[in-house]
Amino acid sequence: MKFARHNLFVAIEIICLCLALMSGCVLGWGSF
Repeated sequence: MKFARHNLFVAIEIICLCLALMSGCVLGWGSF
């Protein structure tokens, strides 16, 4: 249970990080 929950949180963090990078790239291209 603990390992599964830890993996879930890690996956959520990675997804949030990817979304932040994607939104940052979109905003960067939009500013250009």
